[in-house]
Amino acid sequence: MRRWLRDWRFVAVEAVTSAVSILFFCAGLVLVPLMIIPGGVLLLPGAVRILHDWSDRARRRVGSYRGESIRGPAPVPRDLRSIDERIQLALSPPTVRDALWLAVDAIPLFSIAIVTIVIPLGAVNSLAVPFYWQYAPADEPVTAPYPVTSWPLAATMPLMALVYVLISWALIPAVARLLALISSRLLAVPARSSLAERVDALTLSRAAALDAHAAELRRIERDL
Repeated sequence: MRRWLRDWRFVAVEAVTSAVSILFFCAGLVLVPLMIIPGGVLLLPGAVRILHDWSDRARRRVGSYRGESIRGPAPVPRDLRSIDERIQLALSPPTVRDALWLAVDAIPLFSIAIVTIVIPLGAVNSLAVPFYWQYAPADEPVTAPYPVTSWPLAATMPLMALVYVLISWALIPAVARLLALISSRLLAVPARSSLAERVDALTLSRAAALDAHAAELRRIERDL
């Protein structure tokens, strides 16, 4: 029972966080058209940093559930100055991978999680139907899952509650493992690309540092 409750809690938390992912996903859709203007490009490092931070939270959450450590991308450099560097960051493999996870987490995984966690509530409702079905309007009978219009039908509700319980008992652990598997596959940085991505991040940081150094030298030359 403790294991089942842990699975249900994981699915419930994923449903809540997926709802937040929907907000981030919608914000991302608004940001994409802004990339064609200089002002929008200036927002890219901050947006990518928020995306990586949100995906890192998911890595820790999923890794804790699976009992493993999920490797994440290198931190986003904070000294990006040129437009090319910002666009390169937005189109880098770590950003694309996290954006793909965000899209999957916001739409299909949210739907799966929200449907799964409400199934146990169907059992509770089925047990309660015999106490309130007769108060429903005749043209709008209680439906759980079929219309209950008489006491014989109301008497079958405990059996329906048992069906909901059996479905929940089998489905929730399976869905929890499925959600964790999909998220871990999307969030994990492949070992082969981890070094390359860290080199890319170092290159971006080094290029930004060189640009800053060159700008400082030009300022000194002007002063002289």
